Amino acid sequence: MKFAELSNYFEKLDKTSSRLSLIEILAELFRKIASNATNAHEIEEIIYLIQGRLAPFFVPLEIGMAEKTVAVSIANAYGLTKEDVLKLYQELGDMGKAAQELSNSKKSNITVSEVFEILTQIAKTSGKGTVEKRQTLLSGLLKKMDPVSSKHLVRIPLGNTRLGIGDPTILDALATAKLGDKLKRKLLEGAYNRTSDLGLIAKTLWEKGLSGVEKLEVRLGSPIRSELCERLPNAEKVIEKMATVVPHPAPSPLKGEEKKERVISGVDVQYKYDGFRCVGGFTPIYTKRKGITVVRDLKIGDEVLTKTGKFKKVIAKHKRTIKKKERLFEFQTYLGEEIKISEGHPLLTLKDGKEQWEFIENIKPADEVVFPLPVFPPDNPHPAPKKLELQTISGYKKTFTLDEDFYRFIGFWIGDGFTNDFHNTERIGLTFNNKTEKKLALEYEEIINKTLQIDSVSHYIHNGGLNLYWRDEPLKHWFSVYFRRQWTGKMLPEWFSHITKKQFLAFLTGWIESDGSIDKDGATKIVTKERDLAAFAQLIGLSFGIIIGLHYIRVRNKTYYTLVIPKTRRKVRVIRKKLYVKVLRNKELKNRDPRIQLYDIQVEDDESFCIPMATLHNCQIHKDGENVRMFSRNLEEMTHMFPELLRATLLQVKAKTAILDTEALAYNPDSEEFLPFQETTKRRRKHGIEEMAKSLPLKAFVFDILYKDGKQLLDQPLTKRIKILKDTLKGDGALILSENHTVSDPKTLQLLLDDAISKNLEGLVVKRLESPYEAGGRNFNWVKLKRHSDGELTDTIDCVILGYITGKGKRAEFGAGALLVGLYDKKTDEFVTVSKIGTGLTDDEWREVHKRADRIRLDHKPARVNSAIEPSVWIEPKIVIEILADEITRSPIHTAGMTDNGTGLPAGRQGYALRFPRLVSFRGKDKRAEDATGVEELIDMYKQQGKQ
Repeated sequence: MKFAELSNYFEKLDKTSSRLSLIEILAELFRKIASNATNAHEIEEIIYLIQGRLAPFFVPLEIGMAEKTVAVSIANAYGLTKEDVLKLYQELGDMGKAAQELSNSKKSNITVSEVFEILTQIAKTSGKGTVEKRQTLLSGLLKKMDPVSSKHLVRIPLGNTRLGIGDPTILDALATAKLGDKLKRKLLEGAYNRTSDLGLIAKTLWEKGLSGVEKLEVRLGSPIRSELCERLPNAEKVIEKMATVVPHPAPSPLKGEEKKERVISGVDVQYKYDGFRCVGGFTPIYTKRKGITVVRDLKIGDEVLTKTGKFKKVIAKHKRTIKKKERLFEFQTYLGEEIKISEGHPLLTLKDGKEQWEFIENIKPADEVVFPLPVFPPDNPHPAPKKLELQTISGYKKTFTLDEDFYRFIGFWIGDGFTNDFHNTERIGLTFNNKTEKKLALEYEEIINKTLQIDSVSHYIHNGGLNLYWRDEPLKHWFSVYFRRQWTGKMLPEWFSHITKKQFLAFLTGWIESDGSIDKDGATKIVTKERDLAAFAQLIGLSFGIIIGLHYIRVRNKTYYTLVIPKTRRKVRVIRKKLYVKVLRNKELKNRDPRIQLYDIQVEDDESFCIPMATLHNCQIHKDGENVRMFSRNLEEMTHMFPELLRATLLQVKAKTAILDTEALAYNPDSEEFLPFQETTKRRRKHGIEEMAKSLPLKAFVFDILYKDGKQLLDQPLTKRIKILKDTLKGDGALILSENHTVSDPKTLQLLLDDAISKNLEGLVVKRLESPYEAGGRNFNWVKLKRHSDGELTDTIDCVILGYITGKGKRAEFGAGALLVGLYDKKTDEFVTVSKIGTGLTDDEWREVHKRADRIRLDHKPARVNSAIEPSVWIEPKIVIEILADEITRSPIHTAGMTDNGTGLPAGRQGYALRFPRLVSFRGKDKRAEDATGVEELIDMYKQQGKQ
């Protein structure tokens, strides 16, 4: 098949808003490919391309080209500059459409297989010159493409095909094309749940037919889709629903005929596992819009600077008392403040030309630590103004440009300026030393005359100071809004991070002229009592590569902050948007207060946070002989992240081949304590893996075995699988056999739940003793029982953002004013609406939602979305959020749980909705949209409220 023909089908898929149409278009595409061994490879490639990939999800083969890199490829292909391409991209909002518009080729003869081969070559390119090689290969492909083909080709390396096609929809289309009926999807689903590979399913169906697909077994190295839990409210309901009633053995005939009794056979109960080095409470951390916050006062939801130079949200904070023998270090760089750090805490350092994490106890004076140059997002909702248009109610108005002289004036005013309403005169003024700064005062008077358009400036000498002041009502109010903090303190507005480097240098010049001094080493220092002002100014300067340190001093019980601009770069240097600073001192504290409190934080999508001038820092196991691979529940390979589990598997698993279902988490064997889930997530990393394995070791609690020595065990009852597991897993090590209990009464089950909670576990998983392992299934063979399951809705729900309603009033500036959210309906492979959310988000979160949503916005309703509500903007259903609500109610508007008449619209029956929903958090990459809370699960939660 020609890639141009495939692209035309992609174009149809891109434009449809009906899931039924998606299935029909895909089925038509699949019918074009004749069934034989040769074409089997082509259908496999097409399936992966539909998913925007080159391999199944569990194979780490990613192209991952950045937008600017792709822009270079487009420019080279069509004889343009990168800037030309990026300008068009900014206008269209879609790099694919930009390539389509720029393409000058009318016909394309290249085949799907040829394109797939070159894309695979791009993905596998590594080493020196990788970026240039990838650009050349992609550019060569684009030269052979017609406009529509260029559009869809470019989207693949960017990881954004925008087709929005789910796995069940592809299975429906395969069943329609090859088996004649989409309802026969279930005949393919079993093999898919065992192999997690749609390309393999399609290839086998083309090559060997349905019988070949049904024979596909569990494969070592291919993750099995996990079985999922249902919910029940309490121990009584669990026993009532899950325990098995069986006849009592017949009585002895010698005792006469008696009525047979019926007794309960129990259920299997396992604990539900939900799988910081620390700093002192006065450690300052760079915090967005707060400047510097000591970790003790940091709040969940604050955004802190990370090693990437970007601000990320704090999602957890922990406090503990220092341990009896725990070492504590006092650490300081040449440009930072002295802080206390406990042993084992990694800092980002530069060793032998490479950045690496190094434990605090191994860092010596003169070592270099890394600090990121801050990155302020280009889409700031408050851009820096280029000119001011000011006016009063009385009609007075003036306009002037914010040039470098103006920013110099702001700098001086920040240091020695004032605004007041003395005798209702709306004054603005500057203060100079009358003996030493008369000439400087004349320079500023000229700036006031020319730049601020003030004809008359008054002079007033008092206590050795020369005050220049004038009346300027609109400018005074403008200063009060943007540069005043509660009419007394001073600050810089958020838009100040988007002024130019020349403007910032002019501002810095003015500030130095008012508040600056030169020390004995030639360093320039600026002293201010405004903490946030100092920190924000420092970060803006660093973003331009201007080296500025920050210290604080105590004078007469007051704290002052000193910005330091070194004369030389002997102790600090800037290379490729990173600051490398030498360590001044790092000493262990011998006499410390045993009551000292230590803190650590977890940051969203990151493992680092920045202090002044330094940066701190479910598992399925497959064994095939000496080869071990591990996969997350989301099908991501994680083998390299957990070396201790790999070693333990080779030592403890007494089988040549095996697949184990486990839950990995941080565990303290000395205190027999399970550590918080946030501890475990710190192990998801690409660098410093062995070091982290030593400092934060994991244990994997093994609760099931799915395959052993060439035989799959999915169909075996749980009791037999557990027996095989006990015979397979031997010895003490990082793999621990999950504790099992057979329970037949609610009282004992409740005691086990209480025990789990006391061990800081999430709850219990209760399983039917005779149940098989149903890969990818969710039913009452497995039930989770948690602390807060009883009564009204107290558990959170994972929802998917489907679109947003544009904001009004105050929220107009955020872009989004309310979110339309939904759930995934597995039966129909659709996302159905469950609520609109307008509360629970901070101003910054509204901006973040708008920013993230606009990256995946669509000009039509996604085909897999079933909604009776039309938002202002539709987006691809990808963003998962955690929601808490008062209760679940019935709704005539929302489509979750409604019947469907085949049109995608409600058929008159009520659906389900969330009452008083509010956002708790954004879920990370661990949760796909299809893994969010399901409709059936929501209905069960509704019933658990005592409603029908």
